Amino acid sequence: VKKSHLCQLCHPCYCCCCCCCTTCWQCTFVFAGGKGFGDPVTFDNAYYTALLAKPWLDPNNSMAAMIGLPSDHALPDDPECLAFIRAYAADQQLFFRDFAAAYLQLTSKGAVWA
Repeated sequence: VKKSHLCQLCHPCYCCCCCCCTTCWQCTFVFAGGKGFGDPVTFDNAYYTALLAKPWLDPNNSMAAMIGLPSDHALPDDPECLAFIRAYAADQQLFFRDFAAAYLQLTSKGAVWA
């Protein structure tokens, strides 16, 4: 997929001839795989498997710095967080169930969206 085509999907007024002088951070995020791990458009437990693998510690991995934030890197070092990370990395369905329950609780508290 050409980046100019992605920009046209996000921005109907985008002109293909401008692709060399216009950078769209939203399209670059999707085009480059902005999460730093896994497929950028797939909802799964790849985040937790990446936390367990700690790829940012591999000096031979040139992309290591692109995976997560320093706050993400600290999570596996916390014993309480590590229990959840291991559970969600091992069982994607458990992650889906817990996420759905938390999301339902979050969105059913009566917040008003403008």
